[in-house]
Amino acid sequence: MNEIPESLENVSNETSSTSTRTRNHAVETTDNRKVYLSVVWYGGCLGAAYYETDTCIVHMLLETRESEDFRQLENLVEELSPIAIVTSAKQDERFVGKVKEIVDPNMDNTNDEEETVNETEASYSPHCVVDMLSSSDYRYETSKRRIFEVRLPSIPDQCEDAHRAMILSSLIPFDCDATVRATGGLIRYLGRKRVSVGLENEEVQTPISSFQTFSLKNTLYVDKASVDALQIFRRVNHPSAFKLGSRESLSLFLLLNRTSTFMGRRLMKTWFHRPTSDKCILARRLDAISFLIQPRFEEVSIAIKESLRHVKNISRMLVKMQSCLRHSIGDWTGLQKTVLSALSIADTCRGILSLLNPSNVPVVFKDVVLNFTQDLVQVVSLISDTMDEEMSKKEGRFVVKPRISENLDRKKDLFAKIPVVLCEVANREVIAFQEHISSCQILYIRRVGYLMFIRKTDMRNTDGGLEIPGLDLVADSNETVFYKSRATKLLDQEFGDVLGDIAEEEDAIESELQQKVLERSSKLLDVMRLTAELDCLLAFTTVAKEHSLVRPRFIDSNEIHIIGARHLIQEQSVAMFVPNNVHFGPSHGLVKILTGPNASGKSVYLKQVGLIVFMAHIGSFVPAESAEIGKITRIFTVTKGKESICSGVSSFAADLGQISTAVREADRNSLVLIDEFGKGTATVDGVALLTAFLSHCIDKGQETPLVLCATHFHSLVRQSLLPSRNHIKYVTMDTMQDTDSGDTVFLYRLVEGVSKCSQAAHVARVARVPGDIVTRGQEVSELIRRNAPVRQFNRVSTLSYLKKCRDIVGEARRSQLNTTNETRRLLSYAQKSLSSPIRKRKALDSSITESSSLSSDTESLIRLSTSSRPASSAMDT
Repeated sequence: MNEIPESLENVSNETSSTSTRTRNHAVETTDNRKVYLSVVWYGGCLGAAYYETDTCIVHMLLETRESEDFRQLENLVEELSPIAIVTSAKQDERFVGKVKEIVDPNMDNTNDEEETVNETEASYSPHCVVDMLSSSDYRYETSKRRIFEVRLPSIPDQCEDAHRAMILSSLIPFDCDATVRATGGLIRYLGRKRVSVGLENEEVQTPISSFQTFSLKNTLYVDKASVDALQIFRRVNHPSAFKLGSRESLSLFLLLNRTSTFMGRRLMKTWFHRPTSDKCILARRLDAISFLIQPRFEEVSIAIKESLRHVKNISRMLVKMQSCLRHSIGDWTGLQKTVLSALSIADTCRGILSLLNPSNVPVVFKDVVLNFTQDLVQVVSLISDTMDEEMSKKEGRFVVKPRISENLDRKKDLFAKIPVVLCEVANREVIAFQEHISSCQILYIRRVGYLMFIRKTDMRNTDGGLEIPGLDLVADSNETVFYKSRATKLLDQEFGDVLGDIAEEEDAIESELQQKVLERSSKLLDVMRLTAELDCLLAFTTVAKEHSLVRPRFIDSNEIHIIGARHLIQEQSVAMFVPNNVHFGPSHGLVKILTGPNASGKSVYLKQVGLIVFMAHIGSFVPAESAEIGKITRIFTVTKGKESICSGVSSFAADLGQISTAVREADRNSLVLIDEFGKGTATVDGVALLTAFLSHCIDKGQETPLVLCATHFHSLVRQSLLPSRNHIKYVTMDTMQDTDSGDTVFLYRLVEGVSKCSQAAHVARVARVPGDIVTRGQEVSELIRRNAPVRQFNRVSTLSYLKKCRDIVGEARRSQLNTTNETRRLLSYAQKSLSSPIRKRKALDSSITESSSLSSDTESLIRLSTSSRPASSAMDT
């Protein structure tokens, strides 16, 4: 089984579009509106896309993990009410069966194999049909090419392919394989059925006005770029180039994953991939953590953890049972231990219910008591009463206990007598054929029967021949000979293949046991589901205790109020972490501009907001003193991601793709985190684009998303580029000056206001950049701010060079420049002092030769000093 059935997670999968028109995604069936839905289940993820005939828009479900109960698929079909559902002919049988069951619950799936699968159509409902396309129509590259061939009204026909690809990449998540496959299959189906074009020219395509993405209702969507930016997952490949595989590095998943079972780890990952805003589900998880975190229930947690250690993954065994495959002894013992551990957990939960008011006990404990019923006891009894565990381990096969089958017991008793009988028969055969043999053994070979085993060294008077009167030669080798005698033939008739009969009998009993266990498979799946959930909740509880996490509170408005927020991952890397408050709302601002010096903690603060919101939506406690989280459906991040030459786009183009997604999709229930957007291009262009985006968000009014933007573009404030609205607030990271050393001290504390400088020079000194380079950088920075000219400077020290220039000027004032020799002497002195290039000296020599007056020589000298003078000296002068 690929996923744990999650019947507890009654997630309503109503979709919520990100555009204003489709924000409330409840679909109303009208006479002129038809919906065509394409679905695939690929890699454990559900991909879906549907087409509306009244709007000509293709809506794409952002790839989401789907379990084998296909609850999200069921809710999606129920919501959209499509007239046709399209899928691949080579989809998993369970998935196809579920699609048909959703369309017609009364359908009999027993004759599915008799149906044709390539381009067949079967109507299971007067309102909906199921179409099966060829699997080649759902290949990723084929689907991607088909998407690029679509002509959108917003893209001119003369648009170049590269530009066209960039536009489509901003509209379609090509990193979601299942989504791309579903969309490509849908386009293929629309073209083949001539939807909305009828009998027109074949060149006329089904009109598609736009591509739009949507996420499931009550689901917090975090795209792959945001997952990487927030370090929710972080896989690191094996350091050896000759070994495949990877491991989880420092990430949020690594910190929270304290599970002890395989099902718990898998469910934990599912929760991370599918964060939800369903208050019922979140309350179920948070209530359990609040209960288990109490010191008086420490023994309860320890008891459940101890039982969970013996819970195995029995889904594989159930699949083998359904396929009538044989099981190892480890499978049976693992199943038995798992059920016993489940019963132990149920006893612990019953003890809690007997001591406390049921209203104060977490719902998951009540479900354990309700579902871990007598059926589990019967499973344990069936296995323990049927299988002889000690003998099974000894012989390495399934051995049935005595008194289960009289026929089996009789055959085993008969088999137990065989060694003695064979010994007696061998002794009689030696006596009967003592003239020819001195010893022999009676052996049994399957499919051949009982044989006399005689070594050639034990044969007498053979004269080189192997024939013995009264014995039938069967086979011989270099040292042994096999014979059939009258006694061995009688053994064949009396005993036959007793061992084979015993094995067949035990296989039949094992198969019968499998069927009895399968009858209770639903309860076993409940064991897997609930133990996995308990494992995850105990893991969250452990982390909450270790890191002093608190329970978040969810509110209906689009506000966020967090007191003492911390970055859980960053705390693992520093000795001391400074908490900060987070406030978003009408009175605190919906758009916050965060400025501050380099290395003052802006990025950490920005990411900790996203992490806390994410942790709250997976049902975990959060690192803060208190937290109130509003309704958030999507998290967007615009940060500098991983660069790769394989991506085919520049880093700035990737940033533009992220900002484009935020522009189109962000609404009042979205959180947008921007970290220094625009630094990948010219400063003026970066400021312009950032200003335009922030203004666009502010102008949305009631639909303004929550935006936290960290930037070094101070001109946003100084030049008042943004509109003056109550939505926008300016915050910065506080610093102070050390009175002794004069260095800047970072306080890592968020305060209102705007940073006056970036403190880049201080950070450069801390990074051990040479002092003269830092000093020169400060000079150039100041000249740029004053719009003063910046001239070339390549000397070791500005001050020493300025002193040399002043010495030359003083020497010129003291000299009598009325002769050429005196002038040449002064120029030679200046050349040695300033290390003037030869070309400058030649130019000055020629100008001096042509001039005979003192004023001309003086002007040449001044030109020499000013042309080689650094920018700072010109400024000082």
